[in-house]
Amino acid sequence: LGMAAPGRAELVERAHLAEAARRWDEMVELAERIVRLSRQDQEQLSVEERNLVAVAFKEAAAGRRDSLFVLKDAAARARARGEARAGQALAYFNLVRGELEELCRRAIELVRVDLLPLAQLPESRVFYLKMMGDHERYCAEFDPRGADSGAAQAAKLAYEQASALAEAKLEAAHPIRLGLVLNRAVYLSEVLGERV
Repeated sequence: LGMAAPGRAELVERAHLAEAARRWDEMVELAERIVRLSRQDQEQLSVEERNLVAVAFKEAAAGRRDSLFVLKDAAARARARGEARAGQALAYFNLVRGELEELCRRAIELVRVDLLPLAQLPESRVFYLKMMGDHERYCAEFDPRGADSGAAQAAKLAYEQASALAEAKLEAAHPIRLGLVLNRAVYLSEVLGERV
């Protein structure tokens, strides 16, 4: 007897369990499966599913970003003291940065290929464009080229598209629009070095 593959509802329940257990990488895998099923059914995600996907990728990225800030600081301190371990810290930094970039590319591709094409409501489109901008920003934060990196430019484009649509279609106090304004300001300050 073959067992049927889990449906979206069961995957959502598993994703909630992974979230409660703070198992972000497993939650990402479940989120990707939910998106594949929605794409297969040619249905856009529910608000609950959309939020699970965003939380999974954001939290999986957050742990790696935290690690990168620590490693960047450790490498700088070791370099300032002339310690040999500066090279080790830098090598570890590059390893974790590679993990972050791979995770962010997965999120961006998921949005670009699977989620945006099915998103009909302006709220959903703004949400996904913001998500793309956020994940490009995460990569740009640790790219040695900074504001000149491809990720920084892609983040700028995604945030601009999301902002234009939000201004045209969402109320000024809409939570997604407010979140977009905040995250875009972080991008302008942290990646481009602008005062906001």
